[in-house]
Amino acid sequence: MEQKKLTLEEFNEYKNKLAAMIAELETVNEQNEDNEDFDEEKAEQEFMEKYFSLQSELLSYDLSDIPFEAWEDMAIAGFDEHIADFSKTKANIDFELLSLEGDDFKYNFKGCNVKNVEAEHCNKEMFDEATINKYPDLFLSDQFDKDFENKYYTKTLTIEDLSSLSSEQLEELKNKN
Repeated sequence: MEQKKLTLEEFNEYKNKLAAMIAELETVNEQNEDNEDFDEEKAEQEFMEKYFSLQSELLSYDLSDIPFEAWEDMAIAGFDEHIADFSKTKANIDFELLSLEGDDFKYNFKGCNVKNVEAEHCNKEMFDEATINKYPDLFLSDQFDKDFENKYYTKTLTIEDLSSLSSEQLEELKNKN
């Protein structure tokens, strides 16, 4: 079954609905700031379920006709239990315009047309080979194990991690951005 292509007008409807949901949550939280009976955690949990549902619906379409600029100021959320999976969308993503919210690396951009990828977006699991090859200064080569890569991309490396590397691995790290 072929995915339905979303028009720019339809995309903007989703974008506006998602933005309205965020604004509504902020308003509800502000209005209940002094209300001791208000369960902010419960309200946010309910909000997140609705947000992820609408976001997942958006990401079920072919978004290849949506220009890079249309994503500007759009918040996409990714968390452990709700990975933002763009892999079937063929979306045009400019990381200077899109706002990624949530846990690090809970996104899948494989199969997308991406630009302006920076170090904070990097994790090999999020991108396809074409993107990894397009940004060789950002991604580690295959000479590092998964544990090291994970620590590298999450910026949790220790001196101990570095001391166990070969001279070739150290040289590669030295040449990364």
